[in-house]
Amino acid sequence: METPADIDTQKKYTSDLSLWLDEYDDIYSDFDSRNYLRRRVSSDFTEELRQALKNRNGAINELVLSLPAQKRDAGTEQKIMQSLGAYFNREQLLFRKKYVAGIKKGILLFFIAVSIMVINAVVSLQLLDNLLSSIIRILLEPSGWFLMWVSFDILYYDLKEVKKEKCFFHELTKLKIYFQSSDLYKI
Repeated sequence: METPADIDTQKKYTSDLSLWLDEYDDIYSDFDSRNYLRRRVSSDFTEELRQALKNRNGAINELVLSLPAQKRDAGTEQKIMQSLGAYFNREQLLFRKKYVAGIKKGILLFFIAVSIMVINAVVSLQLLDNLLSSIIRILLEPSGWFLMWVSFDILYYDLKEVKKEKCFFHELTKLKIYFQSSDLYKI
């Protein structure tokens, strides 16, 4: 059972992520005229979320979207919360698949490179001084090294961005989304 001290400690280290909107359309792409359940989320909205998560001071549990009270509609908000949740889940799944595919590709290329280098070593150890063995060695040695570096490039550099996006959308999937009136905060 949580004590009041535990709850106060949690509140110190958790917060909400608040964004002010002029209207519901601020969340979605201007070029997509479909209903809220099917519209594409705006890259500007996603970038604002990215910046807010980047500059946070602790764990964030809630995404609070503030709107003027006269523009709020409970039915529309339910659709938007459903739409955003589905979008965050879809993007997380997409980047997770890209990440796994990148790891598989990098590891496969690494093993192909090692295999090519082993074949090159066997050909070199045979010490056959004929034209065919020289051509094979000339082709295999740079190929092996090239594939080795490509696999490292994929595993380190390419997957770094994919992993960052995967983690970003994973954090967004854990947020509870709700709306509130921005008029509450006017001074």
